Amino acid sequence: MERKLATILFADLVGSTAIGGELDPEHTRDLLERFYDAMEHEIALGGGTVEKFIGDAVVAVFGAPAAQEDHAERALQTALWMIERLHELFGDRLALRIGVNSGEVVVGRPREGSSFATGDPVNVAARLEQAAAPGRVLVGERTAALVGAAFELGDPHTVEAKGKAGGVVAHELGRMVAPRRPRGGHGLASAFVGRACELDRLQQVASTDAPRLAMLIGEPGVGKTALVRELRSRLPEGTTFRIGRCLSYGRSVAYSPLADVLRQELGLREEDPALERLAGREILGLTLGLDVAGELEPRAAVLALQDAWVRMVSEIGSRGPAVLVLEDLHWATAPLIELLTRVLADATGPVLILGTTRPDRDGLPAGEALTLEPLGDGEAAELIDRALAAPLDAPARDLVVRRSEGNPFFVEELLSDLLDRGLLVRRNGGWVLRGDGLAVPGSVHALLAARIDLLPPAAKEALQAAAVIGRSFSTAGLSALVGSAAEVRTLVERGFVRATEPELVFKHALTRDVAYGSLPKAERARRHAAHAEWLESVDARDSRAGTLAYHYAEAVNPEIAGLAWRDRAEDAARLRASALRWLRRAAELAVSRFDVDDALALLERAAELTPTDPELWHSIGRVNALKFDGEAFWEAMLKAVELTSEPKELGELYGELAWESTMRGAMWKVAPDDAVAQDWIEQALRLAPPDSRAFGYALMAKAMREDDLPAAQRAVAIAEVLGDLELLSFGLFAHAGLAQQEADFAAASEWARRRLELGQRLNDPDHLALIHWGSATAELGLGHLEAAQEHALRHDAIAARLTPHHAVHALGALLSLDEAAGRWDRLHERTGRTEQAVAANAATPCVYNAYSLLACAAACAALGQDAEAGRLEAEERALGFEGYELWLDPLRARLALIRGDLDRLDALLPGSERWRWVVWHYVTGVAIRLDALVALGRAGEAVEDAERHARPGTYLEPFALRALGIARGDPALVARAQERFKAMGLEWYAAQTRLVS
Repeated sequence: MERKLATILFADLVGSTAIGGELDPEHTRDLLERFYDAMEHEIALGGGTVEKFIGDAVVAVFGAPAAQEDHAERALQTALWMIERLHELFGDRLALRIGVNSGEVVVGRPREGSSFATGDPVNVAARLEQAAAPGRVLVGERTAALVGAAFELGDPHTVEAKGKAGGVVAHELGRMVAPRRPRGGHGLASAFVGRACELDRLQQVASTDAPRLAMLIGEPGVGKTALVRELRSRLPEGTTFRIGRCLSYGRSVAYSPLADVLRQELGLREEDPALERLAGREILGLTLGLDVAGELEPRAAVLALQDAWVRMVSEIGSRGPAVLVLEDLHWATAPLIELLTRVLADATGPVLILGTTRPDRDGLPAGEALTLEPLGDGEAAELIDRALAAPLDAPARDLVVRRSEGNPFFVEELLSDLLDRGLLVRRNGGWVLRGDGLAVPGSVHALLAARIDLLPPAAKEALQAAAVIGRSFSTAGLSALVGSAAEVRTLVERGFVRATEPELVFKHALTRDVAYGSLPKAERARRHAAHAEWLESVDARDSRAGTLAYHYAEAVNPEIAGLAWRDRAEDAARLRASALRWLRRAAELAVSRFDVDDALALLERAAELTPTDPELWHSIGRVNALKFDGEAFWEAMLKAVELTSEPKELGELYGELAWESTMRGAMWKVAPDDAVAQDWIEQALRLAPPDSRAFGYALMAKAMREDDLPAAQRAVAIAEVLGDLELLSFGLFAHAGLAQQEADFAAASEWARRRLELGQRLNDPDHLALIHWGSATAELGLGHLEAAQEHALRHDAIAARLTPHHAVHALGALLSLDEAAGRWDRLHERTGRTEQAVAANAATPCVYNAYSLLACAAACAALGQDAEAGRLEAEERALGFEGYELWLDPLRARLALIRGDLDRLDALLPGSERWRWVVWHYVTGVAIRLDALVALGRAGEAVEDAERHARPGTYLEPFALRALGIARGDPALVARAQERFKAMGLEWYAAQTRLVS
């Protein structure tokens, strides 16, 4: 049993019932037998398999049981032949209506009176047949996509179909345009890249004095036809150029490429009568499938045809240089090869016969061989951008390059598939990939499946087993699955596998995908189990944790486990336990290297296996907190709460909910309601033991939300008793924040220093990044801008190894220091990086996405770049953050101050007394509020704030002095402010002081 991408043809005889009522049963039976024989012949001619005859209907399958790369084209061509043949037999007395549909089916052992192909595509084909008009063919949507422009198809329309609520999309079939789908299309531009050396060599070979054969050899899709097309454009003017193609099925295929050449030479269309143009050399009509041999014996006719082609090629050569291209010689018949050999030996003139073929075809005439290798990554990237006629964003381009692995056909089909599914969208003059939707396009799947099915059975089984193991595999692992690695040699010789050290590797990832997909899911599960158990028996180290987790999890995938392990409950339970063990361990290791996306994927996979485990949901919540995904954090933690009844464990969950929602309080698109976190604090303090870690975290959340110093002190005491470094570190952070709220920057700096020393004993990079961020904030409060910058750069270096969200945080810290220093030029230089970082973090809500864009807008406004500032503000608004006024309004006020927009400034000021509440931006929030109060003439409020913050040696001292001087009309205070600005290197603020004074 195998899974196949195939095309199903349903045909039903219309009018047979009425005729049957008029005829004797024997005549009716004779009519049906003639119908069966004729249809079976046409289906065989197209390479299809008759699945069954049902009364006066026939069902055929193309692409199964043996895969065919052109199964959709074969099915449609056969449908046209069947209608034509029926008319020849019965005229207008009978008609066929036909439905054709493609899709994935499961092919099993045929049984008497039953189907060997099953799946929804079979049902859809039957529904299309029922909706078709007599004498017409309806084609399903996937078949239409597979054949592209090879056939004329009507506009899509929906037909009613039993069991399909919205009906099914269908196209009415017209005529065949080409025997296979043309390359390109889908809006892609024709592009040729690389191949300079190969092109030069072909041009040299084309300069010949006598008939000569050259062969382009390459894997399917590697670019043989494109190279031929490029060669044609560079041939000297006057060179005769003819091209023909071998066919894999159909009538008169023996000499099909020469038939194309002959028609071009004679100026004949496919439908034109040929004999009158062949006067005196009628024997050439054998090339076209015409019955012109007369009384000649078969062998004599063949020899006469060869003589005629020797004369024909010589005649072509007598007119000057010529190139005859014969494509797809891997499908060449023995008569064609014999004829070519004779032509090369006996014809005359400067004629190059250029053939294209695949590496696994033997027995072709000897000639110069030119093997095409895949494009390099740079060339593939160039091909992508040229095909799209605009650049594709770098991450998406790299993804397509990796998946296509230098095969131009794969590149085009992957891009076409993404365009068809609306996953590539235009943005800012280029293309971006929306989501991660790369799949194996049907055209590529069919091509690779056909190649795989040409393997000997043992080699095919080995390839499928290797695909279960993965992109790379060892001979030992393969032997454990199939009993031997002997077939590896065949797989290497046929170009499926590359022999590397220490393991073998699939030459193309897409080949691995197709080989893997051909296995029934239940069989995959059993093979995954076998490989996992073998691997664990030989190597159960942590370095294999991810691999073991993957194979065990696939073995008990809930989607198929019931079928794979039917009547084997003990095996299923054992495998599930192993899957959970290794998934958890692999997730722990992923967190330790801060690969949070990998950790989440592993834990969520485990949750599919055991969805009622509260500890597992707790772990998922923790990792989502590390990722700063607030909604996912809450969802997982509340799921754990729902599944937990033990008070102590509930207290731990509520404590973590309260703390993370406070410490990472800006990881939602809409700011959460404070009352929710307050309730969690109360629940944790009620349920958690008073000396527990959870109780300590709840106290810290209370301290930070309510400026509650005793709560912070008690949390630190608990941390010291428990020896919990992480809890102690956050307790010190809470103390630093509370000291800052009292404008005691020296105390805040001392708490930050103690925390920094403690950080030497911690190894959590997320925590260390926060420590440096807090240290930068404390140093800024004291006016130590260079020290603050050093900590911000250290924060940035750590964040670069973590998540895109951490990167935005680090950038936000750097931007806030640039703003605090008035270094607008340096801040502006970070604009490009800022927009890239915000785009990379778009999937995770964070107010620093918005904050960073506003900071860049402020820099632009300060530098006089008003249009650019407006654009960045519009980008910030488009992010749609709500409820984060304390983070964002200070920057909006800074922009209003720079622009002199007092109305806007006045509208922003209500609630500004709380701008200092945001720990990371305390001093800039206070400084902007002081400037705003002065600008609006609110002297009393300005004086009150300024007196509180006019502490010598601090960052806020000159801002407070300036506010006091202007509010009181005291030039001496303004002058002192200007001196202090200069002493700290705050030149822009010093210049602003001169302006306002």
